[in-house]
Amino acid sequence: RVLDASPWLRDGRLGARTHYKQHQPARVPDRWGGKCVRFDGVDDRIQMDGPVVPSRRFTVECWVRPESWGWPKHNGSAIIFASANADCVVSLDQTGILALSRKADRGWVRVRGKTPLPLNEWTHVATTFDGATLTLFQNGVEVGSTPAAGARHISRFGIGFNTVTRGSFFHGCIDDVRIHERVLAPNEFGPHNPLAGR
Repeated sequence: RVLDASPWLRDGRLGARTHYKQHQPARVPDRWGGKCVRFDGVDDRIQMDGPVVPSRRFTVECWVRPESWGWPKHNGSAIIFASANADCVVSLDQTGILALSRKADRGWVRVRGKTPLPLNEWTHVATTFDGATLTLFQNGVEVGSTPAAGARHISRFGIGFNTVTRGSFFHGCIDDVRIHERVLAPNEFGPHNPLAGR
């Protein structure tokens, strides 16, 4: 299990619903003296069930260390994290560019980053939604936003894979996934705030 430190105690399941060992990401040392999970890019996955991402406003953030870009198996994007109802989908395409998608009232909306994530280095990724606008951050710096109004029903949440298609597997490490019920300013991201020391 991946333990949820919030009062909701919605722990993540390594391997999602399959419980098969080959679907479980490995626990490896992270940059800060703790542990993170490493996904093999083939079939590793973590799933959290129940209402995880708030529907009206939220911040989702984490640290990622990709070992390859996209999901070569199907020449597509790799999911970093995503809610099954498409309230918040953050992925990495085959050129290393972050993308943030959401199914809003006006249909699918998308925000793309500007520079590729470096391979084998840690990058902080965050997204916020204030009820009207979806914003994407890379290392604490805003890289894009788009109108995205519309409340969605709350659903399960996948880390490192798409819980709907059972694909789009991420290759690399993910650490400190945090979901907040409010919009955080970049100086509130944490732990290990990417803006510290700037």
